[in-house]
Amino acid sequence: IDGASLTVPLTARVHSAAPFYKESVSNVLELQAYGNNESDQTFVHFNNDATAAYDNQFDARKLFGEPYAPQLYSMITNDVLAINELPLIGNEVVDLGFSCNTNGEYSFTASGMESFDASTPIWLEDTKLNTTQDLRANAVYTFNYATGENANRFKLHFKDANGINPTNGSGISVYS
Repeated sequence: IDGASLTVPLTARVHSAAPFYKESVSNVLELQAYGNNESDQTFVHFNNDATAAYDNQFDARKLFGEPYAPQLYSMITNDVLAINELPLIGNEVVDLGFSCNTNGEYSFTASGMESFDASTPIWLEDTKLNTTQDLRANAVYTFNYATGENANRFKLHFKDANGINPTNGSGISVYS
């Protein structure tokens, strides 16, 4: 509207030199997939108000992009999510889906590990290669992918890696 104005009275004006800090959110892991000069991302957030099923208040379904771009998402029963909020207890392993219509080398980069308690381990498992990687120690995981591979190749573990074969443990045998 031409000639319209907005007036803020002096009593409503506030000035402070203190910086404004956004409240940080705890227990959020962001995982980005890179390849073909494209990227995609998924988020896993542990929230005790959420359930392991789809919650329209917390979760966001995956919307797939261009076929030549990497597609990364978490998998729950009968659905795929871009944002997956769930309670930590009983959900320490999160299935990840990855697909792309182009063969090649891809990588995942994890961020947000500092939002978790320092005692919470965060591992990425590659079920095709039967390897795991401690994302706290090395946040980037690089792998080769061929179209048509099983989309459920990767898992995130938020617990001790007992029973998982770490990549740096070759040559070690344990007998009981």
